[in-house]
Amino acid sequence: NRTLLDHASPADRPSLETSLRDKPLEVETGARGFSYYRHVFARPLYILMSAVGVVLLIVCANLANLMLARAASRGREMSVRMALGAGRRRLVQQLLTESLILALAGGALGVLLAIWGSSALIAATGGVVIDARLDGRVLGFTALLALATAILFGLVPAMRATRVELATSLRAQGRGVSSGERGTGRFGLGKMLVVAQVALSVLLLVGTGMLVRSMQQLQSTNIGVARDRLLLVHVDAQRAGYKDARLAALMNDLVSRAERVPGVTSATFSENGIFSGTESGTNMQVEGFTARADADTNIAYDDVGPAYFHTIGAHLLQGRDFEARDNESGQSVAVLNETAAKFFFPRGGALGAHVTSDSTTAEIVGIVSDVEEQDLRADPTRRAYFATLQFKQKPGRFSLEVRTTGDPARVTETVRRALAAADPTLVLRAESLPSLIEDSIAQDRLLARVVSVFGLLALALAALGLYGVMTYATTRRTSEFGLRMALGAEPGDVTRLVLGEAMLLVAGGVIIGMPTALGAMRLLRAQLYDVALLDAPSIVMALLVLGASAALAGYLPARRAARVGPLVALRES
Repeated sequence: NRTLLDHASPADRPSLETSLRDKPLEVETGARGFSYYRHVFARPLYILMSAVGVVLLIVCANLANLMLARAASRGREMSVRMALGAGRRRLVQQLLTESLILALAGGALGVLLAIWGSSALIAATGGVVIDARLDGRVLGFTALLALATAILFGLVPAMRATRVELATSLRAQGRGVSSGERGTGRFGLGKMLVVAQVALSVLLLVGTGMLVRSMQQLQSTNIGVARDRLLLVHVDAQRAGYKDARLAALMNDLVSRAERVPGVTSATFSENGIFSGTESGTNMQVEGFTARADADTNIAYDDVGPAYFHTIGAHLLQGRDFEARDNESGQSVAVLNETAAKFFFPRGGALGAHVTSDSTTAEIVGIVSDVEEQDLRADPTRRAYFATLQFKQKPGRFSLEVRTTGDPARVTETVRRALAAADPTLVLRAESLPSLIEDSIAQDRLLARVVSVFGLLALALAALGLYGVMTYATTRRTSEFGLRMALGAEPGDVTRLVLGEAMLLVAGGVIIGMPTALGAMRLLRAQLYDVALLDAPSIVMALLVLGASAALAGYLPARRAARVGPLVALRES
């Protein structure tokens, strides 16, 4: 990129230096060295880490439910151990040790998956160089996380499993009573864990929906050109020794060769190119406009060839396109984009006015609609276009814009060979505009995909947790359902009873999770494009998916409960 000072005229340089001097400077420690990617990927990685944390909490809730159910089934064992003299502290240590073994086994498996997953994630970023090797810090963090997870999902079940009254417990276990009052309290914690899982799932599902919607908006946004029919060829003629008149002849020759390729309708050139990552800026004085601040004269610009706007598919609002007669012998001309025209000429009348930049005065001959040339997220900026052929010094590196009749990828290689025939020493790099745009939003696409995976994983875990809890509750209430059937209840009544309880848990999770999700979405504000923080389609889709999954998870235990007969109930009593 070229700075504003590099292109400012001597007369403009003092005011430009003043405006640049007033801009704030960001200072950060150099202990870790300079990294462009650290700034670019910091926020997305924080979002991914947050998503990982949410999934981890859901896993912990699932395991806590599992441990609660297991502790209930081991009630007699705990009672006998305590009757024989085992202290509660010793039993808690035993149960926590079992939890720790599970957590460490999961952590070890996670490390193995991380070796593959980190490589796949880096590959998906498009070849960004990031050191993702496993070292002592990573392994230490994993071990500490496994330990914290073991305590998180194991401590409460262990405390509840060892809180028993020996006489009551032994009598109850001896009679085989497994339900009634004793199960209700313990199952209450399981229900709360399911509600928490649903709430966390709502958070991830809403976030997933908003990121996917943002991705769709980015891909379909209007950038002001015929994006699906443009091929960009970046040419490095400077390395091959071209300059001055020889360079101008080469530019015209390459345009002619490209236009002769079947499937190409027109071709032109520009100094910077669309979505090339390069941008130029300058100070420009406009006839009839009085700047209120130095920044009012700042404007982005590009030097382009004949029929530039026709070739890229931009819409001319007034005036004309650049033509072949706009060369060194012709009058200097310029075209403003719509944003610049409205800023400098709010009452109209831009055509025929003159602008001055770098001691060159040009007449405005056209107004073109705004073209987003570098960043899909950026707001339209003031931009001017000048005729490349009118400048004595031509750019040694430039871009050819080639408009095709169909998919530009189909003619890419043919165009490249036709251009290389002009001079095999030329360095050429051909890319379709759709692929350049996709590369520019690679970070957004990666984030949407990874968070979507976490969202689906959270949904599956929440549904699994709901299924497990409802299955466990149904099993413990076998005698109740049998008696209901014996007293005249229909299978459908029992099904609706169990399914209603399951959906009540889901409703509780939604009530808690929705405000949390809407509050957390503020953290995604910088990653969203043209999507409101209260995005109805994302919320509705998340609730529909969650509701369908929960209904399926709750229906299976409900169906099983409806098949309980009176004889089974008598045996279970």
